[in-house]
This record gives sequence, C-alpha cells and structure tokens, in this order.
Amino acid sequence: DVTEAGATIGRTIDVLPAAEMADLPEIGAVSAASGKAAYDAVISAIDLAKRGDIAGIVTAPLHKEAMAAAGIRYPGHTEILADKGGAERVAMMLANDELRTVLVTIHCSLRDAIDRADFDAQMAAIRLAHQGCLSIGIKSPRIAVAGLNPHAGEGGLFGREEIEIITP
Repeated sequence: DVTEAGATIGRTIDVLPAAEMADLPEIGAVSAASGKAAYDAVISAIDLAKRGDIAGIVTAPLHKEAMAAAGIRYPGHTEILADKGGAERVAMMLANDELRTVLVTIHCSLRDAIDRADFDAQMAAIRLAHQGCLSIGIKSPRIAVAGLNPHAGEGGLFGREEIEIITP
C-alpha cells in the first residue's frame, strides 16, 4: 500500500485462480485444453464481476483456434462478454488517453467484414461510439469515420464502399 495525501491507497492486484489444467500444454501447439482453460478463466472473471466481487477484468489475447478446438463457439472476448453480460449491442474499442477506435466488425474474415460493414452496421457503430463516449465522461464526442479501402477508395478507383456505404 502507498500513502498519498494522508490516505492509504492499495497498489496491489490480486490474481485469482480461474481455471485448472491437469497438465501444462505443449508450448507452441494448439491445445483444446488450453482453449477450454482460457474460456473458463473469462467465464470465472465475468461471474466474479457480476457478483460485485471484482471491479474490472483484464485479459490477455485468447487463442481462437484453441478455443475452437475445445468446442467453444465464441470467436473472442467481445462476444463472450456480450452474451454473458446480456448486452444487445457491443463493439470492440481500442483506446488510449487521446484516441478511441470502435470497430464496425470483429472476428471475421476481411471478405466477411466488407460484406458486414453495410450502412446499418456503420450507423450502429457510430451511435454506440457516441453513447460509449458519453458514458465515460466525454461531454461532446467528436466522431470521425475512417475509410475502408486504401486511400479511402480514391473516388472509386480502389473500391466503391466509401461512395456507396460510408459517406452516406
């Protein structure tokens, strides 16, 4: 613990066991047991958060192929958190102190991402980004929409998604 201005502030993070494995998996090999352990750890964290036993969840990347080998139907954290948290609409946000980036599509091939990034998906992401900014105390969010194609399509030379979907 650290004392600041007369108050004691905890500076430790408790690490809780969340999943068990009989044996350590082979390093560098895809393992269904590892995928299941990763999923179980996320589920344990969600349960702890829902009960109010923890204030937040911090995770490392999940190995999607290992989870699929274990029969886990979720492609990543976002979908697990959305389902178990009961959210109707979610998005992945990459953030630092100055910039927050909300993705329109996640955990799909580039071909599928292009197909899924229709007008309704773009608008849903914009609305969710705005709502998310307000919820974290940004009173007047400024939202920019990035282009999909190289050079934002260059007037249709490198794709028409900017003309037909993004700009409208």
